[in-house]
Amino acid sequence: MAGPIGTNDLQNLAVEPQQEGLTVKNVFAGTLAVGTLVYVNGTTTSPATGSNPVATVTKADADAGGAAGQAAYVVTKAMAQNAFGKVAKYFVQRGVDTSAWTSAGDPVYLSVTAGTSTNVTPLNGNTQIVGYVAVKSVTAGIIVYDLRSNPVVSYGALSGINTNVVADQAAGAILSGNIGIPVRLSLVIPDGSTGNVDFTGLPYKVRVREARVVKTSAAGGASDTVRVANGATTNWITNAFDINVADQTVVRATTIDDAFYDLAAGATIRVVRTKSSAANVACVVTLELDRVA
Repeated sequence: MAGPIGTNDLQNLAVEPQQEGLTVKNVFAGTLAVGTLVYVNGTTTSPATGSNPVATVTKADADAGGAAGQAAYVVTKAMAQNAFGKVAKYFVQRGVDTSAWTSAGDPVYLSVTAGTSTNVTPLNGNTQIVGYVAVKSVTAGIIVYDLRSNPVVSYGALSGINTNVVADQAAGAILSGNIGIPVRLSLVIPDGSTGNVDFTGLPYKVRVREARVVKTSAAGGASDTVRVANGATTNWITNAFDINVADQTVVRATTIDDAFYDLAAGATIRVVRTKSSAANVACVVTLELDRVA
């Protein structure tokens, strides 16, 4: 019947998001527990009609390629192997251990451990935020999964998009090839003796635009430094960072050497630390990069 929507109509139409669900079939070799992050890998026939297609799902994994590297749903009703169950785009999971997160409101990421979530941004795979922590607790934690809008930063996708390949612009019209998405690397340098900390597996060629250090420990000795090199320690990209500074202090590079700032795909990024005796050099080196041709 035509007319304005009344209060009763609104109550009847309202559905709690966590009660919504899509029927799927588990084709993973084992049980999918509530809270497991999954992707659709095919279809099968409906158990009710025998004809309508039903999605098949298995665990998503942040370091997998293609569709497998992005969670599409979260399991809301546990299902054994080859059984049917429920998944949703939005789900409130209660009574979970969220003690690893710093505080309520922190993002929840798809993990490189298949099907699971994590408080750590994956550095060797896709970065997908799948929800947030509503309550921090060992036994009574709450995670709100929200996969309705979940963009993924994918190393594989970046490597195949030409407009993300940046070249230095000379005078004249700006071209699409000179516009790109920046890439950030965060390199954890533990305390230790003078020596090299190497990072390998760079997926594509990049150019260092800026470098900085965040100290994660107390001040050390007067001669404590870290320095970023392109593979060999003679190929210095940056000057030596003075890390005889207080915890949480940010120090920026004052020089970037254009002779060595291009890092080829597969190159080693070497952070060389020098340490005086009994001094703490723990820090995080952050590199701001562009992907280049």
